[in-house]
Amino acid sequence: MVKELDSQIRPDVDTSNPIYQFWTLLNTKRGTVPLFRDIGIDARIIDKPINVIENVIQAELTQQVKKYIPEIEIINILSQYIETGLSIKAKIEVIT
Repeated sequence: MVKELDSQIRPDVDTSNPIYQFWTLLNTKRGTVPLFRDIGIDARIIDKPINVIENVIQAELTQQVKKYIPEIEIINILSQYIETGLSIKAKIEVIT
């Protein structure tokens, strides 16, 4: 199942759902989860150019998905600045 996900729009809360887990990963700043300090996106990238941000986010999320949510495969990541901050749109596939 291929799903498009926007970091600004929360899916239904179901902690066992890989889509919700991925959305949580998109919205977590690295270093804020006790005992799992490597989960999330490094907040220092916000000041970098958008093309650098997309590459860094793609690499970080790919690594973390392999480690924490292996039932998801990332197809594409798009980033853009909006009024409320950084918006990340991801196209993912849930492997069943």
